[in-house]
Amino acid sequence: MNVRAIGRMAVLERPVVFGLLVLTCVIVGLASEFVAPPDPDNAFLLYAAARVLDGARLYVDVVEINPPLIVAFNFPAILLARGLGLPDILVFRIVMGLILVLSLVALQLGLRVLLPGERAWRRWVTVLAAVALFLAPGEVFSEREHLMLALVLPYIFVIIARRMNHSPAGWALHVVGVMAGFGVALKPQFVVLWVALEGWLAVAHRSRPRVRIENAWVLGVLIAYAGAVLVLTPQYLTLVRDMGGAYLAFLRNSFLVTLLFGEGSRLPLVALLAYLALRKASSRPGLSTGLAVSVLGLLLVATIQQKGWNYHFYPASACSIMLLGVLVASLVRPLRSLAERLYGTVALAVLVAAIVGASVAAGWRAMEPRGGQVELHSGFWDLADLVHQRAAGEPVAVLSYNMRSAWPLVPYAGAEWPLRFPSLWILWVLYAEDFGRPAPLQYRAIDRASALEQNFIDAVVDDVVRSRPRLLLVLSTARDVPDNGDRRLDYLAYFQRDARFAEALTGYRYLTTVGLHDVYERDAGFAGGPGRPPHHAQGDLAPVPRAGFRFTLADPVELLQLLVLIGVGGIAIATGWHRGRAPA
Repeated sequence: MNVRAIGRMAVLERPVVFGLLVLTCVIVGLASEFVAPPDPDNAFLLYAAARVLDGARLYVDVVEINPPLIVAFNFPAILLARGLGLPDILVFRIVMGLILVLSLVALQLGLRVLLPGERAWRRWVTVLAAVALFLAPGEVFSEREHLMLALVLPYIFVIIARRMNHSPAGWALHVVGVMAGFGVALKPQFVVLWVALEGWLAVAHRSRPRVRIENAWVLGVLIAYAGAVLVLTPQYLTLVRDMGGAYLAFLRNSFLVTLLFGEGSRLPLVALLAYLALRKASSRPGLSTGLAVSVLGLLLVATIQQKGWNYHFYPASACSIMLLGVLVASLVRPLRSLAERLYGTVALAVLVAAIVGASVAAGWRAMEPRGGQVELHSGFWDLADLVHQRAAGEPVAVLSYNMRSAWPLVPYAGAEWPLRFPSLWILWVLYAEDFGRPAPLQYRAIDRASALEQNFIDAVVDDVVRSRPRLLLVLSTARDVPDNGDRRLDYLAYFQRDARFAEALTGYRYLTTVGLHDVYERDAGFAGGPGRPPHHAQGDLAPVPRAGFRFTLADPVELLQLLVLIGVGGIAIATGWHRGRAPA
């Protein structure tokens, strides 16, 4: 390593500095999560796990499109919460925090073998990992992708160590392998990362993939998990057969659009470009290449899902922060080519912008838990207060294709969820092709609908009739014109075609409209029927937060990241950093 690189890392030799950096990441990241409402997916998965523990049948009474492991992952937290008399979400978050700390501890196995005698470098990578695991997640904290990265990250560094011809040993390899096995098993797409890492190692050693302690555990967990699914939850295979194609079509984008414009895809792309430009100038080519392979694998994992959702790209973005941090700290200067000088500056600026942006977002969430950073849709807090006041402890049904309409609103407000589906996403899929057509939106006659649509209507109507929800929350309907897209869906009109639903609805009255949702309240003494939902002229409705990607600089944090990127880039150029002159 060159002298300048050693100088830049020397500050981490001080235990107090290192401890403060890691502790700050942990405290700020956890604080921002503990004070905010749970993520929509986490809220539903906790509910699903609790229902299954109470005797409900997964994929029958509770319909979840994901494989069962993520539901089972919540069992210990729920059982522990019940035993201690604590809220499920609190215990779940404590468990998640412990897993993140375990990931940082297990990470040291690979680092100690990969960087023997280089304490400052090990600490620098640990700080980068703390940023990636605690600060970078933001609103996707505890999502499956977050959990996966925490479980797989130590495995990544063991693979990098093996690629550098080091041989990790000891009982910790068993822990790393088991962790990675469960991480990869959380979603079928995560296997891509495992294959990419093992393939990279095999190609580098010019040999076939070999059985080692850590990958034997991964393979063993995957095989055992597949067998458990076949034996314990065969209904999942039926669900995939009946609904898998529809879910793949839900908010689907092309591969290229997802890659280029998906939420969170740009940071991995910049990091990979920086790696290509700077790999020959790095004093840590093996470490940077291993992280680049991980970023590429995780970017592919997110892109093949073709949704463009933020949490899909989180692992790639988090690993990109680590890759950029390694590149910036390991550059051997002076940089020779224009590409190296340019991307050296860009890498530093993007790294600082990403860390500052993540820190500010986490701090903002922690200090303003009911602010815009955690409001899942317009009027969320007012709606939560209304539901709590009028329906605490009672069923509340939400008719909306968007998961954020109901989750975490219903459990957060202390109400009960009466439907087997977490949202009405199937309805979006059934009529997505009609949203942009000029003709009025026409619903297929029930007796002419597909088996999927008929079963969907029957399930929703049965659940509403059986549970008689205290409140019905309905995503407001916009004027039936193409510009309003999926807001043309009229949920009450759609389900009122079933006589059972129409009769049940006569017991409700229109109460109010809060943000994006119309609220109806059950009133046994009210005989006038529910009336029609408020009629909105085109353009009157703010767009619902779409469960897809967005590309905007309206977010203050994104604006801050851009300003930091420009500012740090300017400072780096002004101080001659890109030419190899050490800053004063």
